[in-house]
Amino acid sequence: MSRSNEASLQQLFASETRKRLELVFNTVEEFKKGNSDLTPVKTTLHTLKGSANMMGLEEAARKAHEAEEILGSPLTPHSPEFARLERLLGELQELIGETVAGPRESAPAPMPAVESAGSISILQRLLSTVAKLETLVKATAEKKKEPVVESEVRRLRELTFQTVFAPVHQLFLGLDSVVQSVSASHSKKVSLHCRASTDQILRDYLTELRGALVHLVSNSVVHGIETPQARIERGKDPQGLLTVELFQDERFICLEVHDDGGGVNLDKLRRSYEKENRPQSWEALELEEKVNLLFETGRSLRDTADHHAGRGVGLAAVRESVHRLNGRVFFKPVDQGTCLRIEVPSPFFLSRCLIARSCGKVFGLATSSIEKVEVLESEEPTLPILGLAFGYESQEAERPHYIVWCQDEVSAKKSVRKGFLISDCQGISEILGYALPSVSHLSPSAFGVASWNAETIFLVDLEDLRMETNPARRVTQKYVPRVEEDGKRVLVVDDSVTTRTILLDVLKRNGYSVEQAVDGLDAQAKLAEQSFDLIVCDLEMPNLNGLEFLEWLRSEQSPYPSLPFVLFTSRDDYDSFQKARLLGADRCLGKGDFQEAKFLQIVSRLL
Repeated sequence: MSRSNEASLQQLFASETRKRLELVFNTVEEFKKGNSDLTPVKTTLHTLKGSANMMGLEEAARKAHEAEEILGSPLTPHSPEFARLERLLGELQELIGETVAGPRESAPAPMPAVESAGSISILQRLLSTVAKLETLVKATAEKKKEPVVESEVRRLRELTFQTVFAPVHQLFLGLDSVVQSVSASHSKKVSLHCRASTDQILRDYLTELRGALVHLVSNSVVHGIETPQARIERGKDPQGLLTVELFQDERFICLEVHDDGGGVNLDKLRRSYEKENRPQSWEALELEEKVNLLFETGRSLRDTADHHAGRGVGLAAVRESVHRLNGRVFFKPVDQGTCLRIEVPSPFFLSRCLIARSCGKVFGLATSSIEKVEVLESEEPTLPILGLAFGYESQEAERPHYIVWCQDEVSAKKSVRKGFLISDCQGISEILGYALPSVSHLSPSAFGVASWNAETIFLVDLEDLRMETNPARRVTQKYVPRVEEDGKRVLVVDDSVTTRTILLDVLKRNGYSVEQAVDGLDAQAKLAEQSFDLIVCDLEMPNLNGLEFLEWLRSEQSPYPSLPFVLFTSRDDYDSFQKARLLGADRCLGKGDFQEAKFLQIVSRLL
């Protein structure tokens, strides 16, 4: 590990340990007063033990393990064992004191705690405000030739980003050491592969997700991956594979830990469950309910405990950490091994991208998926044009000038080069992106959207982009005939930039003229200025929601009471649709079931 990585890891450990020890000692004091139990101490110590092992602080890890042993039995504030627990906690604090009290001048300032469920932190709000300010200044400062204002706002943006985000590699620092330590103590061979689709992660999430990762990685090595001999007998490579991946999915940051081991031992889990004489039989439980029993405190599939596993605390600690971030953790069905997935809400993220143009459109290509960019010296008939993979038409006046190369893994031991043709490169930039929902027509390589020079662009991971290698291939729309650009006009009303971007893209690609509104009030203003042939509107919006706007639209005060109206909402429940129908909606669509072909057919019929 490089010196810079060692310093980053030490700073992270110091920051994590301060928070965890503060929680431990506060809980112990509340326990003495009779206001709390010691359950949070047990899970926090288990996480702290994993972090200490990662740092090579074996004595500190041993003290934390001893404290866990004591917490396994009933305690009172006046019992001898509780006094011993307090002594161990004091010794633990002294053992890691030098690391915790190490240099802080280069470390980031302490972060405010994540707010209650349903909200985002103050720092995230600050970042959103700065992003909006930057857009406003960019629109006015260039006209008035005020470079000083632009420079200061750009500096404010940089400082805000440094405060809100941390490099994503900090999430994975030290995991190799955990895997090596745990696998060696259990006579196993395990390789670790970490991957992220973004270069930055919210600092609000870093501490909790790192603690969860330590538990999940340890559990995968101990419980999931078999011994070399067992793997050979099953026709597997004697060395197990553990994959950790961070990516965006809809409005969530997703973290998956996947091993190629033997999966959850349901027989052992059943025997453990049946010993408890629960009212519901094992056979009555769904598979998801069965595996999720492993998140219960005290649940373990091992007969004996050691420093790394066996007390049934690790997955319970993961669940608590994820819940503190208003997220969820669950077992994801896979063909082989075990996959645990964490989802935590994230309204936006930061990604380092190469700004590229293809087929008249601008894209942000994640630099983590790019090997290199080179000038196109001659025609490359076997390479596809990037924009065609997204359904855009090739522009005759726009000739490809560059190749963006990336690595495409074909198998575990072999890879081939893959490249895409683009017409222009506009440099590399850190972009504030918004996650995309799952949409059937859109390539899974598009992991977000962002604003670039007043234009909404897709953010793309080239490693996930698939397309026929024949550049003459076109992605055509075979379900709706195109109309003239000066033909039908559609107003899209939605407070979600993601939804507006998707509908704008779909409608424009099919020849419609499109305007956007962020809520019902904004839509009323747009209708006062110009006429439209159709409205596609969200339900839940600030200021004036979809049903309120629809009621106004069908009233005598509206200039267009008979204008076709489509309700397009994530709340695809019967009551919402019934209310919309009664108020005069022509069609109601659920966002979760969005299909481009079906949507365009509805638009065509209403027009």
